[in-house]
Order: sequence, then structure tokens, then C-alpha cells
Amino acid sequence: MRHGAHWVTRRLSGNKLTKLGVGQVLLRFASGQIARADIAVGSDGANSRFRELVTPIRPEYVGVSLVEGLAPAAKQTIPELWDLLGGAALIALGGERTIGMGTKPDGSVLFYAGVKTRGDSARRSFEGADGPDQRVAWFRANFQGWSEIWEPLFREAASMIWRPLLACPADQHWKPKPNVTLIGDAAHVMPPYAGEGVNMAMLDALVLSRLLLSQDTSADAIAAYEAEMFARMRHMAADTMVNTEMFYAPDASDRVVALFRSFGAAEAVPPAAEA
Repeated sequence: MRHGAHWVTRRLSGNKLTKLGVGQVLLRFASGQIARADIAVGSDGANSRFRELVTPIRPEYVGVSLVEGLAPAAKQTIPELWDLLGGAALIALGGERTIGMGTKPDGSVLFYAGVKTRGDSARRSFEGADGPDQRVAWFRANFQGWSEIWEPLFREAASMIWRPLLACPADQHWKPKPNVTLIGDAAHVMPPYAGEGVNMAMLDALVLSRLLLSQDTSADAIAAYEAEMFARMRHMAADTMVNTEMFYAPDASDRVVALFRSFGAAEAVPPAAEA
């Protein structure tokens, strides 16, 4: 095998990957550029275009969507929440809703407001909220019973976007191709409630790279990598969906607290006062 790698970040133009005989593929990009490669590895995320070249299995909506937002200069714009964060991160749960937030090095706060929804009404009303007052009104309508302490997030956000959560089937499987494969969310997107998405993506890359260096052919390496990945992700995906159900259950706060206490460190942490 020839060793070496080239990172490609451009967008594929449709499903434009062509076999060039033994051991090579041809990729055509939306810019018109063409790339030839011995191996093509798709790592283009949850809405991967590359995935269609590997398998017809599509990720499915899990019934939860997130509103992702960024509050800049948070110490000045959302001071009460800034103090509550204390330079760290937090998550609040209740009523089949969540709000998670964390500080960034530039002093901004990234937050995710999660809603359990199957219809389009929450999304449509969010997309129609084109100003701070409308965004706060959306929060009040969709987070009924929640404290007004969270309203500045929606009032001060510089950007907000609707993100439906997707998951690949835990038992997904496809026949390996000799020189095309997937890693990360392109291979096995799942909700964030086990905290393992980035870990699994890095492990994918590590396992695949080691096998490419140790196996006789790229086809052998890809087949071995995908077999390991499928087995590993079967359990991880199942655990993630259990956690997703828990975070949006009517008794979510009790169950999540019990989960963290089961890790054995909670006894040393005094309970926080309610917001």
C-alpha cells in the first residue's frame, strides 16, 4: 500500500464518485474540481452526502429537536446566567424540555434548547420568530412553566438555528466497499446525550488508520474497520437512545440526578439552589 493522506473539505456535487478501475476512485465536487484517490473516507457529518455512496440506510429523526444559539459577550448581555455558569457548563431539565449551555474562550455562551416534538408547529413558529421579542415569546410558548431567568438567552442571541436530532439504526450494517468508507457522524450519527459522538469519531479515525497501515490491502482494512465499528456502535447507539429518552422523560430530573450519583462522586458535591 502507498501511505499518505489528503484532507478534502469541499462539497460533493451530488453522488459523484466513480470507480477508476482497480484501487482508485474519482470524486467530482460542486466547484468543478476533480480528485482521484486510492481511498475515499467520508467524514462530512450528520447530513452526509458521502453516505449515499456507501449505503442506502438513512438516519432517522428521534423526536427531539434543538435550538442552537450563541450569546456573545455573555458577562454583559446575560450576567445572571453568566454567574450561574461560573465559567463551566450546565443543563436544566423539565417538562420534556432541556436547556444546556457552556462558556467559550471568547466570553460567549453556546446554548442548546431541546424540545420533544413530532409535529412541525414548534419549528415553524421558531422560524417565524425573526426578532428578540418573538424569540422570547417562542420560548415562553414552548417552555411553559420554566423560569424567566432563561429568557435573556433568546433575547441576546446573535444567531439561532433549528437542529433536528438524527440517529442511525443501532443494528445498521452494509457490505464493505474496497476503497470507500465512513467515519464519525457520517457513519453513525446519534443524539448527544451520552457524550460520545466526538470520542467515537476519533476512535473511528484511529482504528481505520492503524488497519490501513497493518493490513495487506485497503479492502481488508476497511472490512476489518467496519466490522469493529458496527460492533462498537451497536451498544453505544443503544445506550445513547436510552439516555435520550431519559433526558426528555416526565421524571427526567430525578433520573438524571440518580444517574450522576451512580458514578460515585456526587456525595462530595453540594446540591445547587434552584434557578
